[in-house]
Amino acid sequence: MIVEVDLHEWEPDKTNQYTTSEEAFKLIHEFNLYKGKYPDGQQMRWETLDGVRERMRRVADKYANYDKVIFVGHGMAFRTLTYIEQMKPAEIVECSHHIGQDDCIYSFN
Repeated sequence: MIVEVDLHEWEPDKTNQYTTSEEAFKLIHEFNLYKGKYPDGQQMRWETLDGVRERMRRVADKYANYDKVIFVGHGMAFRTLTYIEQMKPAEIVECSHHIGQDDCIYSFN
């Protein structure tokens, strides 16, 4: 077993300053409102969609030539690699990945 440190959940606050669930929900709302991109000229606290996608791709690319790999992690991060409308807790999702594949559509539901 290998632990890939980049295979972690989306960061709602890269400064790690939020203290309540309500604040985390507000940051999730902002991420969805702005479709994962910072508004022009603004720096937000949350990790961008492109940032999550780049991080996840770095890990997935390492294993792209393996026959089978099992990744365990969070749905929000996995939805950057393959189209998944919604992912239930502990759900098993089969997908394929190859180096250089096009960006998938990210579901903000």
